[in-house]
Order: sequence, then C-alpha cells, then structure tokens
Amino acid sequence: DEYYVRYELYVDDGLHSRTMVDITVNDENNNDENFTFNADSYSWGTIIGPVQKGFNATLGVSVETEVLMYLKIHVSKNDSPFAIKANDSSDTYRTSGQLSYTIDY
Repeated sequence: DEYYVRYELYVDDGLHSRTMVDITVNDENNNDENFTFNADSYSWGTIIGPVQKGFNATLGVSVETEVLMYLKIHVSKNDSPFAIKANDSSDTYRTSGQLSYTIDY
C-alpha cells in the first residue's frame, strides 16, 4: 500500500496584519521540512509521499503573536480521496500548535 499525507493549516490573526507563521512537518524521508507563510494568506498546505503504513505524520506551528489556528492531517491510501485523520480546531488564540497521526490502516 502507498499513502500520501496532506498537511493543512488555517490561521486567523483577527487583525489582517503581516504575522509570519513558521511550520514544520516531517516528509516522506522522515526529515523535518520547514515552511514560513504570512497569516494574511489564511491557509497553507502541502502533500508529501508516498509513505508506508506506520509513518508518523507530524505538523508543528509557531507564531509570534496569538492567533486562531486550525491544523489538519489528511491521508490518501492507494490513490483514494484524502480523508481527515487528525484535526485540531481549537477556538483558543495561541502561539503554537502540534498535531500528529500514525498511519495504521
């Protein structure tokens, strides 16, 4: 079986300022991959793969000012549609978030 992982992030700083968001995900080689985007863009996402069963997908987010952030990890198995496997949709303003999911099906 082959799996693909889609990491997704939605950010709302409430001010439409130029807040920079730092993101770290693990890639198909289990290495950290870093991204930075402007919260003005509201959403960010990337797809990695293929990976195998047992892969631990991790998404870490860090922001200098408190924002609303919604983190999601989606998985596709053998070219099937992506399905949400982990979701952090807290309505609390915060400066960081962490989400992980181990592929087990």
